[in-house]
Amino acid sequence: MTDEMEHAEAETPLEPDGGEREPVRRPVLQGTKGIDTAQVWISGFLIVVVGVIAFSNVLPIPWQGEDADLIASNAPLHALRTFPEAVDPDNPRALTMLTFALNWWLTPGSSGAFHAVNVLLHLANAVLVFLLCRALFGKAVSPVVAMLAGMLFVVHPLASESVDYVVGRAGLLATFFVLISLNAFVRGTEDTGSAWSIVLSVLAFVLAVAADSSAWVLPLLVLVMDRMLRGKFGVMNHLGLHAVYWGALIAFWAIDFARPDLSANAGAGRLALMTVAPAGLSVVHPASDFNLAGFLVVAIAFAGVPLVLYRSVAGLSLFWFGLALLTGAPNERGAYLALAGAVLLAPWLLSRARPQPVRVAAGFIAAVAVLACGVTTYRRGLMWQNSIELWTDAAKKAPDSPVPPRNLGRAFLRLTNTGNARELTATAGAQAEEQFRRAMALGCDEPDVIAGLGEALAKQGKTDEALAVYQDALRKDPVNRDWTLHAANLLLRRANTGGGEDDLLTAVEYFAKANRAAPLTGSALAGYGTALYSVGDFEAAASLLAGVVGDADEESQPAAMLKHAKGMAAQIKRMEEETVKLLQADPKDATALKMRAQVLVLRGRYVEASYVLDDLRRRSAGDFSAWILAGLVRARMDGTAHFVQEWGTPPTKPADIPLAWPALAYTCAASGLWDAAEAYLQSAPALAEGGDEPFTALGELALRTRQVPRAKDYLERATKAYPQSPKPWLLLSDVAAASRDLERIKQCLAEAEKRGAAKEAVSGRKKRYGLAPSGDAGVRTVIR
Repeated sequence: MTDEMEHAEAETPLEPDGGEREPVRRPVLQGTKGIDTAQVWISGFLIVVVGVIAFSNVLPIPWQGEDADLIASNAPLHALRTFPEAVDPDNPRALTMLTFALNWWLTPGSSGAFHAVNVLLHLANAVLVFLLCRALFGKAVSPVVAMLAGMLFVVHPLASESVDYVVGRAGLLATFFVLISLNAFVRGTEDTGSAWSIVLSVLAFVLAVAADSSAWVLPLLVLVMDRMLRGKFGVMNHLGLHAVYWGALIAFWAIDFARPDLSANAGAGRLALMTVAPAGLSVVHPASDFNLAGFLVVAIAFAGVPLVLYRSVAGLSLFWFGLALLTGAPNERGAYLALAGAVLLAPWLLSRARPQPVRVAAGFIAAVAVLACGVTTYRRGLMWQNSIELWTDAAKKAPDSPVPPRNLGRAFLRLTNTGNARELTATAGAQAEEQFRRAMALGCDEPDVIAGLGEALAKQGKTDEALAVYQDALRKDPVNRDWTLHAANLLLRRANTGGGEDDLLTAVEYFAKANRAAPLTGSALAGYGTALYSVGDFEAAASLLAGVVGDADEESQPAAMLKHAKGMAAQIKRMEEETVKLLQADPKDATALKMRAQVLVLRGRYVEASYVLDDLRRRSAGDFSAWILAGLVRARMDGTAHFVQEWGTPPTKPADIPLAWPALAYTCAASGLWDAAEAYLQSAPALAEGGDEPFTALGELALRTRQVPRAKDYLERATKAYPQSPKPWLLLSDVAAASRDLERIKQCLAEAEKRGAAKEAVSGRKKRYGLAPSGDAGVRTVIR
């Protein structure tokens, strides 16, 4: 090509069909007066209106998925002073995280406010796409034709995830600054351009990379766009400017700040097809190999190069679309920047329609496409409002991914917290359990999934299973405060419904660990105080419960505990003072030694108490209460066998106590030491002493203390150990009455009658539980 031909190319850019268009030497807002200016403003206004309608249902979308992890549950992000701790290479870039921190500072906890910012960014991007398209085409097309690019971009369903998912803001911000940079470059390199536009363009590039690494493609886009607009000589004239962009990019790569993944995007082909026909939208897509559709995307990018040499907007559109799609993330958010380039093709195609009928038909097709995209985007927003529907849809479309079942499990857990009906809570808990187990079966062993499973089990009342799961999660993350509290509460619950002293002690240990991580408040503090109260540390319990009980809580359970704990703490203190006085007067005083042992037991100092009691036994071998106390202390020290061997012959018991060993067993059971109580009742001295069958006695005691599951267990064991005894069956009828199981009551009483139960005992229970006497019709009445 001769120099004259090259200069001619620079003056009159050619389109692929040989037509000419006006050179671009005008500002981005091309109209300066009259109808041209009005068309530009009206076009921008219509783009915004259409976008607002399409995304009018975004604000009610709740925290879910990555939004919940990265924003709602990310404590460092919730304060500007701790914001740097939230910045992580695996998270969005620093600028995006800073906008999240500012958003939370202004509207803490409001997911709607975060979504509103996303919508505003998307609307701004759509207008910027329109302005860029207007600048690229010059006078070749009217503003209404260029508006089609902004219209399609603002309503395209492929952009919905970037708006509906708060974490999509990274792509929104990056695209925003990329479009500002490109628009500023066009204006700054015009004949009437200013240096400030170039400065703005470079600064916007830096901010784009700070928002998301996908913006690294901008220097290539600037180079291609410069070649398209001004030909080879235009690029040659701007080599120094291009060097600035490439120098900044190399600097970013050198510090690993915006290093892109240059490997081919395995989902690029699928996303390319969804750009043309947005069907199969999903928050999670199945993993895919780089197939034929991926090669098609590569071909699209390369096809844009010769068109750029012919200085066609179509070439820039294809190159932009293919390059951004190949290097973007393998999800719908990764296609956002690519979509901004793809929509430039629509006005180019519309401008090629020459005959009037064809132009009218093309305009009608474009209007239908905008409407269809808008409806699809609106319906997609409705699905995003319902977390269960959204992630169920994702699970169907990506059945091998653990992400949908994990987030479905979380959604069902949230439902258990909002449901008032017990049946709804249990059902949602069962569904949450199913989804978490499915996620784990698909290879997701993240600690939060394991802990979610534990919470789902706890919601269903499966305390033992839930506790085992939480303890497994804590082995993976020992410092997790929330899981430690969950485990502590479960241990306390189990201790209160039939657990032993070990559960209480472990619960206290877990509460203390959580309190060291951060001071407990509210129900957690009340739980800690309750656990301390249950183990007999009344002074510490009173101190904690005082921070929970208010003036209006005088009738609450914590208030009753606080009152009793204060009384017990004062009593222990008085006992200590009196003990000191007595021992000062006579170090061998048996009463003082026994009081000293009692105080040590109440304070949990069992080893010291055992030494005192051994000394007391030598001094006063006939003290029955000291013998009971010694048995309790040895039980707390797991020394029941040693106690039976050493103190197998109890002292003379008071007249009001029928049998010695059952009295010791009852004392242990009342303190939560059920295993020790069973061991004492099963010991040879206890069996020789006589009395009720051990399992029956323990079942009766558990029933008296309203520990129904434990009573049922002991009594069922008693029916097997003593098959001819009617008493376990009589007591099992009382257990069945606790759950209002009429048929079970009848069955148990019938079994008791077969074994010769006293008629008064059977008839009394039948009357009490509303059963007809034997021989009557058996009419059911209300169980009181």
